[in-house]
Amino acid sequence: MKKLFLFLLTFSIVVACGKESSTSGSTSGEESGGASSFFANVLDLKFSGDASATDASALKNTVVHNAGYNLSAYYNSSYKIYVAHFGGDLGSTRGSGFYRIAYSDAMLAKIAQGFTMETMFSLDQLPSGSVTCAPFASYSDAGFGFYVSKLASGAHICFHAKIGENEVVLDSGITPELATYYHVVVSWDYSSSKITMYVDGESVASASTSGDLVTSSSSGSQWICVGGNCSSAINYNSASWKGDVVLARIYSESASASQASTLYTKIRKVQNPVQINITSLSYLTPCNVAKGYKYYIYGEGFETGDVIMLQANSDNGYHTCTTQIKNVSSPSYNSAAIIELPDDIADGSYSIYLVRGQYSKFLGTTTFSLSGTPDTEQITKVCAHRCLHTSYAENSLKAFKATQTAGIWAAEFDVWVTTDGVVYVNHDAELKGVTIENSTSSVVGKLTLSDGQYVATLESFFKQAVKYPDVIMYFEIKKHSTAAKNQLCAKQIATLAKKYGVEDQIEVMSYSDVALSQLKTSLPGVKTNWLGTDDPSTLIDSGVLRYSGISYNMNTLTSHPDWISWCLENGMSVNTWTTDTVADITTFIGLRATSVTTNQVTLAKNVTSRPYLEAN
Repeated sequence: MKKLFLFLLTFSIVVACGKESSTSGSTSGEESGGASSFFANVLDLKFSGDASATDASALKNTVVHNAGYNLSAYYNSSYKIYVAHFGGDLGSTRGSGFYRIAYSDAMLAKIAQGFTMETMFSLDQLPSGSVTCAPFASYSDAGFGFYVSKLASGAHICFHAKIGENEVVLDSGITPELATYYHVVVSWDYSSSKITMYVDGESVASASTSGDLVTSSSSGSQWICVGGNCSSAINYNSASWKGDVVLARIYSESASASQASTLYTKIRKVQNPVQINITSLSYLTPCNVAKGYKYYIYGEGFETGDVIMLQANSDNGYHTCTTQIKNVSSPSYNSAAIIELPDDIADGSYSIYLVRGQYSKFLGTTTFSLSGTPDTEQITKVCAHRCLHTSYAENSLKAFKATQTAGIWAAEFDVWVTTDGVVYVNHDAELKGVTIENSTSSVVGKLTLSDGQYVATLESFFKQAVKYPDVIMYFEIKKHSTAAKNQLCAKQIATLAKKYGVEDQIEVMSYSDVALSQLKTSLPGVKTNWLGTDDPSTLIDSGVLRYSGISYNMNTLTSHPDWISWCLENGMSVNTWTTDTVADITTFIGLRATSVTTNQVTLAKNVTSRPYLEAN
């Protein structure tokens, strides 16, 4: 197997790339179409094995690597360069797992009146519905970028730019095949007022233009994203990519048809007749492991005879793993590759490859730590976002009852207090035009939810909670307009908790320190959780933890996984929201989050209960 694996790494590490020879596609100086002035002088991204990236262009733009578990890189031996691989959720907004290049005056000056953009990518999943995904883009209210979007005639490779007064959309008419690489060039010739798209060296779309390039008016969108599209917040992307990005380049000159063809020729590939496509991929990372243990890799598309190989990213050493393909019945996957970790496994990061016959495919990376206490039991629990509302209105009493009977660890909901001290369960400050905190219970109590139920009081929840003492109420005191109202809400919660004896069934979170401080005073021993984006190590007063835990947006925590470790080491719980996909839920199982808040309760129960690591 050793010789076989070396052969695979040398000749076909990525499916759909079984070509006779290729180069890295360098376009510097004389190498590009015979025109010495034509090279990627505005942006030329180079990926590294640790998934960082640098700009090789003359501008040497700073490339910010928003690291995350959904972003990795691997050496593609067909193209002879490192390639970025993006996992996670197609089309989502994320706080990690992409690259960010800020605009500069020099960059904008070079592309204001003509440019060429070049990319090469493959997709692991096609967009559906209204989902759009982007490999390399900078477009909000204006800008430019490549994307794949679900159109009336199918999901097509497209390019969007704002030039002068016009929204220019180039539709290639090509629906990308999964696990297949596409080389795409867009050339905007200012002098001829024409913009043209080339796919794999062939012209596929063009449009007339007039005026200069227009970029976003939002200061937060003044950047280029690789692995998605820019968003108004620089720490988040949008339209997240799922698949590979091989190239991301910008030239200050427009490419001719022959030059576009030359760019493709330099990195031309022959598609492999056998494609490996694994979807719904998920596995535990990071993971505390032991030698000989069984490690589960879930996904759709595994076949009997598939073999998993692990390559150590520290020294490129490799391990051929005994692999069992198991068919399973689940809403989120239908098969799993179960591997036996070899005796020489060590601490570190590993690239995961699937080998099928003479072909192989990079699946992603994982991090193993040898431990005397392997992660065979999961600690992450499920919290139903706004209660289990698949059949009932959010935050309603019936939705709360459904959460209890479904056996969910906790029901999440939100509370407001009226001017006369009655606490109601509702997410928004207003319900049918009535501002709850500025109204009396006689007014609020008559309001109904979307399914006709009356808005519930917290007292009705507490009264119901007594019947299911094992179900936690994990709720938020919404931040009211004044400190006095926040304090009143906390006091009323404490009074009701004592009345019904549910003190041990509640965990309370808030953006209001006033509310949580008052609650701790009125109900000593209650579990309180901070909502925010603060480094938890700063949430200490005179050496004492201010709260029992944190409840943070998942993008905040994927950007700061060390915060989770710090909390757990210091006795704080960690909840994250809102995790609605297999990839996100699995990420936080790996990070050992205490709980995940989700709208996809059945999915989350399944994902948190399945095995990821077992003793052999």
